[in-house]
Formats: sequence, C-alpha cells, structure tokens
Amino acid sequence: TQSYFWSDFTAAKPRVPQLDGPRGQGTVAMATHLQVGRRGTYFCDPWRVGIVQSDGIVKTLAGYRHKPTPSFYSGPQELELVGDWGAIPSERRGFHELWGMAWDPRTLGTSTTAPPIEGEQPHVLGPTAFVADTQNNRICKLVFSPTSRDAPPKVTEFIVGISDPWDCVCDEGGTLYVSERLSHRIVAYNGTTGALIRVVVSGPNMSGINGSRQPFRRNPLVTVQAQTCVGPEGLYLQDGWLYFGSRAMEPVSY
Repeated sequence: TQSYFWSDFTAAKPRVPQLDGPRGQGTVAMATHLQVGRRGTYFCDPWRVGIVQSDGIVKTLAGYRHKPTPSFYSGPQELELVGDWGAIPSERRGFHELWGMAWDPRTLGTSTTAPPIEGEQPHVLGPTAFVADTQNNRICKLVFSPTSRDAPPKVTEFIVGISDPWDCVCDEGGTLYVSERLSHRIVAYNGTTGALIRVVVSGPNMSGINGSRQPFRRNPLVTVQAQTCVGPEGLYLQDGWLYFGSRAMEPVSY
C-alpha cells in the first residue's frame, strides 16, 4: 500500500513506519505539523509527537512508535507507547489523528544562573505543549522535565468532550485557542486550568466529515463563504491577529 492512503492515516494505530534513530533509520511519515525549535524540528503525525534533532536523529517524545522494524503492512505491528500516561485511563491512552501542536510560551524560559545541562541553560519550568487529539475529541497536555531530555513527558487530558478539535495555538499570556471543526467554532481556553474563556467566532452547521475524515459542504460554496466560520481547521497567531483556514470555506480568514 502507499502512505497517502487515508484509511491508514486515520487508523487508530500506525502501520506506516514509526522508527527512532539516526539518518537512514529514523522515519517520519504522514507528518501533520512541523515547528522549528532550538534543538531541531518538532513534528506531529497522527499517532505521536517527536523531534528531528539538528544532527538528524529522530526521537519520539510521546505517542506510539515501532520497537523493531515494522512488519509488512498486513502483519502484526509491535508498538510501544512513549510518555508517562499514568494519569489517563488505559482505554484512552494513545493519540488518534493528531494535527495541531502548540507550546505554552510561559513555560519556555531558561535559567541564567543554574549550571548548563548538555551545554544549554535548563528551563525554569517544565516546558509544556498542547496537542489537538482530533478523533479522541480532546486537547492533551504534555509537560516535560525542565532539567532532563531523557525523562518522558507527563501526558494528561486537558480539555475533553469537544467536537473534532483540529488545531491549537497559545499566546504569551497563556490563552489557548482551539479550532473545533464539527462545532464550527474557535474557542479560547485558560491555558492553566482549561476553563472556557469565550467563543471567539462561530458559524452554522454547513459542513461535515465523510468516512475518510475529509470535509464536505452541506450548502453551495458561495453560501458557506458568506458565513463567519464553518469547519475551522489550521490556526496561526501573528501580530495580534488569529488566522484560520477552512477547507469547507476555502479561504484563510482572521
């Protein structure tokens, strides 16, 4: 099979290779999010959060990875779940179709007085990331160690019961914005407590999701584009403006 098959992309467990290691061994397939950081390029695919380090090494930070080289497509997949998932019931562990990821800027500061670790100043707080776990209808929170790169992040369910969350961004003050595709709205949450702050924008139910998890319009395009917000997906925060994309609407709006 080919790696562009939507049935693979939207499956609960990966069949495409999810391997850690150096160039020639580590793999990144079906990436949904890329973000350049100080240590390399962070990425999401439907089942994990990871980093491609500046030396080319691929490392899974949280989620599923293959232990050995994966078997053939139809064979058994020997997977392990990376991260500290102890706070989540066993039946809800693991990601299912990740799209968006956002760091909490409040947690990224480093100490100017503590001794360096591996040549870099340690963080004051544990760096925290949020991910939109779309098919599990939740935002998960990943809290990393402030002093160790080897310690697995603690994964918790931060916001649950939302409808098809697609992306998330966090501003400097700790407000977390989430696009909820099947609720046709973008919502602001408290990045510390998860409490609802306000609905930023919302619109009518003029799009849905088909069996391949792709959006379709319930009304003509011109009617959908006349609305404020239908099926919001990707988010981007820049210069005080929140931009969002929608395949159902087709433009980028703000």
